Amino acid sequence: LMKIFVIGVIFASAMIFSANCSASPITYLNSVVGNWYDTKGNLVLTISSDHKLNGMQVMNLNIDGDALVGIYEITYKDGNQNKFIEFWDLSSVNNSYKFLIMNPGKNNCYVLRKTKNPQYYESVGGIYLGMSESEVLRLYGTPSSKEHYNRFWTDWIWKYNNLGLEISVYGGIVTEITFYSNGDRKFDRTGVSARNSASEFARKYNARILQSNRGNGTAVQIGHGEAIILKNNSASLIIHQENTFAVW
Repeated sequence: LMKIFVIGVIFASAMIFSANCSASPITYLNSVVGNWYDTKGNLVLTISSDHKLNGMQVMNLNIDGDALVGIYEITYKDGNQNKFIEFWDLSSVNNSYKFLIMNPGKNNCYVLRKTKNPQYYESVGGIYLGMSESEVLRLYGTPSSKEHYNRFWTDWIWKYNNLGLEISVYGGIVTEITFYSNGDRKFDRTGVSARNSASEFARKYNARILQSNRGNGTAVQIGHGEAIILKNNSASLIIHQENTFAVW
């Protein structure tokens, strides 16, 4: 019997998962129909339109908690049950940043993505959002330090002090890239660095400047499911929602 493990889901539209939704809970699976791959491009999970997970027919979903972050109990046709946790909506409108979080909040947490190959727009010194931590280690080696950080979508922050570079990691992938003006890192596509002004960023990316909801930073919406947060001495590349500009 094939087992379905604990799953956290990042969906394209939180509206589908409103607690007031009158649809049957099983229809929540409709937004995650398709193939899901690990960071090496291996097919791990297939969710079909007839509500099968890896060929196992789902008969019912019982929700324990809020519809956005509730624990779901799946009942299969043969009577077996498994639980998974539905996660938050932080994905892009395209497939670039649609993820399933397997075993969220646990030591064996890992990420599945909607595309076989990584989809990203900008990068910093070859590091991109969604890159596997093993690939970062291959390119940059062991970081100066690894600090546990209990923030949503961040379990660890890897610091490369000699480069002025910090990488947020969750579930084995890069979820945020921050570099400082005292280092030598810059954005690969445009060549701008943390020493450039917000207006220079906007011009290079032909982008909008918005006020970030993270402290006193300035947000530059560069599209493709990505944004840049600028502060006095740093620049951060993050994932965001295209149509609402939700950042965390």
